Amino acid sequence: MKNVKLNVVISLLISLLFLSCNSSVNNNEFKYINSENLLGNQIKIDSFNLKLNITSFKTFTKIINKKITVIDQIFGTVKFFDLNGNVIATYLGKKKAPYIKEIFSFTNFKNNYYIVDNSLIYTYDNNFQLLDSSHIKFKPNILSFDSENPNPNQVMFYQLNYGAMQQYDGLNDFLIIPVEMELPKLNAFNNNEYYKKAYNLGMLSLDNYKVKKVFNNWSSIYGEGKNYPYLTSLTYSINRNRIVINYPADTLIYTLDKQFLPHLKFGICPKGYKTNYRVTKRLSEAFDANAEKRFKNEFNHFNDILTIDDFVCRTYTLIESGSKKKITGLQIYKNHNLTDEFKFAGEVKIIGALDSCLYFSSKIIEGEPNLKIFKIKYK
Repeated sequence: MKNVKLNVVISLLISLLFLSCNSSVNNNEFKYINSENLLGNQIKIDSFNLKLNITSFKTFTKIINKKITVIDQIFGTVKFFDLNGNVIATYLGKKKAPYIKEIFSFTNFKNNYYIVDNSLIYTYDNNFQLLDSSHIKFKPNILSFDSENPNPNQVMFYQLNYGAMQQYDGLNDFLIIPVEMELPKLNAFNNNEYYKKAYNLGMLSLDNYKVKKVFNNWSSIYGEGKNYPYLTSLTYSINRNRIVINYPADTLIYTLDKQFLPHLKFGICPKGYKTNYRVTKRLSEAFDANAEKRFKNEFNHFNDILTIDDFVCRTYTLIESGSKKKITGLQIYKNHNLTDEFKFAGEVKIIGALDSCLYFSSKIIEGEPNLKIFKIKYK
């Protein structure tokens, strides 16, 4: 009975908060979860629409230099908006930068912007005047392995993955860049080796554009002797000199120290979250046992992660059984303790944090480029 009353009180508080926002959020598209240590009356939620008017539908969005930045990966445009959704400027594009084939990664560092296009990295000043371009120098690391009984934890092949780059305080001449690892898997039909992919992090030198170091695995599920079909990526976030790592199939969040070694692990399994894929005994069975769900992307899994000040935020995807509708959950941790949890209808992505506010993007209509931006004041 007490829990029922508590739920009613929290619902009323959240309703009042919605009404107090400058632009209201529809309760059907934004669902709030209560938890034992929830501080609902300290959360303020707002939203607005972002009209992109872009050419392609392959984009990514992030907060850079106190601006909402939308990158059209195919047509090579970089568009800046203010924090109210007004267009500030548009740069590059096929006419001004025809040499860019596709933007894989975009970041800023030391008053310069960096764009990665396949193995090329371009350096621009604040006005997007091209300063330099170079090939990233990276020699694949090829290891031998036992094809008859492949070890799922043994890395055979490294290559770069250009999904994201971030800076790390204290490493003035380096960016942290994802590195793709190929792990051996036995093909039961013709005994030819092929691979499943996982990701790691490396240090990219801005002096000679060489990858100096590739770090080790951190996730404890690598050492469990089980074969997960959803270890094919990682997300990470850097705030000053702290790195947090998030794996799709792992409930835990990992932090690294200044030597890039495991430091802390924390994390709570979300309410209503259940592992809906099979964990197999044999590596050769791991993907086959979950082939249909993998093809349709119907796994429950963890997504984006962001660390800022004493906070760590991460999202996760829940697939509603029967309807196959996707729900995005959000967890907010302070000092490694869960403080708040939310749910969004549809797919929502973390794009950054600024002035004690957390920013997310979500497609207004699936298949259209325009976005809804959610802003949550977390202090």
